[in-house]
Amino acid sequence: MEPQHQTGSAIFIYLAVFVVISLVASLNEFLIGDLAGRSDRARVKSQLTSLKTAFLSYKGHLKNYPFAGKDPFDASAYARVWKHLYTDETNGNILFSTFVPTIDGEQCTLGLTATQYKSRWKGPYLMCETQVDSLVDAWGNPIAYYCLDDGRYLRIFLHSAGEDGKFDMARPELAALTTELENYKVSRFSRMFQLSNQPMLNADSSDYQGDDLRIQIDQIRKPRPT
Repeated sequence: MEPQHQTGSAIFIYLAVFVVISLVASLNEFLIGDLAGRSDRARVKSQLTSLKTAFLSYKGHLKNYPFAGKDPFDASAYARVWKHLYTDETNGNILFSTFVPTIDGEQCTLGLTATQYKSRWKGPYLMCETQVDSLVDAWGNPIAYYCLDDGRYLRIFLHSAGEDGKFDMARPELAALTTELENYKVSRFSRMFQLSNQPMLNADSSDYQGDDLRIQIDQIRKPRPT
């Protein structure tokens, strides 16, 4: 029979080994999760940069970014084409075909005739296995496309709501855009744009600690009032 002190030592060693293994496993799980989160954010940052290039190419050929109606200086006109950026139907997606949507009773030809629009269109502007995948972030949420008017400039953005799927809106005016985007809900998305319950945050500030990712496509000077 083993002495009692040896048995106690063996139990202590087993417990110590168990604790160490548990700690290592927990640490590995934490590190893997952290690395995966960083990888997702890096992927979305790269995705936003690629999307920006696509929209710049679109404007280079058609002289404007996608917008509804006839006034390129109407900030609300940009979010209203959202439905025609995310559809999986090739012939109904303005980034993948010369399709000209009709929104609010008007053809969206960016101030051109339909013939001019189709002749200048040089896409597709995005390359992906399915169209909609180009504008969905790593967490399965659609990336918002919108414009803000600061009085002097129009600023056009692409905006990922991050892992939580809720926008930390950079400006209170964006709350109105949420309703517009919800009007064009796509059935394949289980979650839709939501406002964060926390106070409005500025995603561009140096002390921003939320999970949103946003990139400015362009800044367009507004014409002076006559």
